[in-house]
Amino acid sequence: MVTKKTDEKPDKPKSISGGRVISRHVEELSVKLTDVELKERSKRAAEVEGNMRTHLTHADSVCKSLKAEQDRLDAELAHLSHIVRSETEPREVEIQVELDPDRKRHVLEIRLDTGEVVHRRLAREDELQVDLFPKVDLVALAAECLKNGLTADDVRKLAGARKVDPAALSDAIEVEKKRASEKKVPAAKSIGRKSPARQLAEKLFVEGVRFAKGRMTNEDADKVAKATADAGVPTGEVLEELEGIEERLLKPDRK
Repeated sequence: MVTKKTDEKPDKPKSISGGRVISRHVEELSVKLTDVELKERSKRAAEVEGNMRTHLTHADSVCKSLKAEQDRLDAELAHLSHIVRSETEPREVEIQVELDPDRKRHVLEIRLDTGEVVHRRLAREDELQVDLFPKVDLVALAAECLKNGLTADDVRKLAGARKVDPAALSDAIEVEKKRASEKKVPAAKSIGRKSPARQLAEKLFVEGVRFAKGRMTNEDADKVAKATADAGVPTGEVLEELEGIEERLLKPDRK
């Protein structure tokens, strides 16, 4: 291949300012866009703005997720630390509710895994209706005890067999003893029949109502109010008789 040599020289840069041209280079400067370029740049700006919003939304979601996970881990760590320190942890344990043998109208909540009493509290009305101590004619049962000459141990055994509150049965026996002793006293004939207030007080006493020394519960107060209203007997007289019965029969005071 033959190369053709020419003596032609490249065009020299033409001076713009009138001075001698030294060199040329490229520098980034502001250039006015054409209408087409301006439209393309506007379209791209809208795309970038949309992408930015999507990114920020995702970033915010990720931050919230990370914060939630951090809080969960902190809570779990605190919970486990407490378990390790106390060497115990909360678990569901079966509880058995029983009538308190030492406190009337109270119940015990006992955990079955250890037999420990968890709570001692006042019994609810529905719990008292459980057929543990069904209604029994305490007067007749007390008379039976006296007739057979039962000892205190025999009375407790009989109360258990008949599912009767031992304390209530003992109180009924004391009332029957008092009645029996009054019948044996000749002077009692001059006294005449018992007053309605006395009769009602004895009935309430046998049913377990107590008044002296501030022992009357709200339920007992309601029972007295209803009984006196139904019988048409002054409440004050009944309470006075009830207090007298307690002073005579409950010595030493039963707890």
